[in-house]
Amino acid sequence: HSVEDLSALENKNAILEDMKTIALDCAQMTDGALGIYMRFAPELGHDQCGFYYCKSSLDGTFCDYEMTDLFQFEQEDIPNVGWYYMPKTAEKPVWIAPYVNKSNNCYLISYCVPLYVQGEFIGVLGMDVDFSRVEELVHSIRPYEVGYAFLAKDDGTIVCNLTHTEEMEEAVNDGQDGTRKNEVKSKTLINGMKLVVVVPKHVVHKERNELLRDMLINVIFVIVVMVICTTIITKKMVSPIKKLQVATEQILNENLDVKI
Repeated sequence: HSVEDLSALENKNAILEDMKTIALDCAQMTDGALGIYMRFAPELGHDQCGFYYCKSSLDGTFCDYEMTDLFQFEQEDIPNVGWYYMPKTAEKPVWIAPYVNKSNNCYLISYCVPLYVQGEFIGVLGMDVDFSRVEELVHSIRPYEVGYAFLAKDDGTIVCNLTHTEEMEEAVNDGQDGTRKNEVKSKTLINGMKLVVVVPKHVVHKERNELLRDMLINVIFVIVVMVICTTIITKKMVSPIKKLQVATEQILNENLDVKI
């Protein structure tokens, strides 16, 4: 289709029917997905052309919901229309940081993709994911059974429901402190947030210290065995020589009855 073709409502509806099937299949296969939507740009005509499916809390199926009226909100209103204007402005797929969706009061994270035909913007396709599911996955990370993990935005704001501590702020900001009791590692994810893992130093170093101790014990044991073996072998080698030396001295003293 060309951009001119999309100005006709029947062409849009044909595209929407195809997109609905694909989008619903994707949403049903995505763990934690709560909503899937597509919206044609209002400037193409027909302001409310698109679809919005939201997962029902009763049976878990995706139901058709009323679409948001883009003209009722300012473009900077992220919770209501950020899903549309952020990818349009960025001209590339964007992750929207966790927010409360005012239409269903759910704590969400959204991935939205701008759509183009022949280089011209025609609309947005997006998916909402229940952020509590993301939190569950993060909280399940328990390195060494005593460590923990959390997520932070790119500005350092901690977004997981964990007790906020000064140590977490240091971890997010890559602070280095020789007196810190924990090992902290972070990884920037594709959505711009940081996954931070914290583990007590004594736990991390425990296995290393135990390995070093075992190696030291083994080295000492080998040295002791080598010393003992060397002593025994040396004695066996030296004893005949000493006997020969004594016998030689006896012979030199004209004692020819000496036994060797």
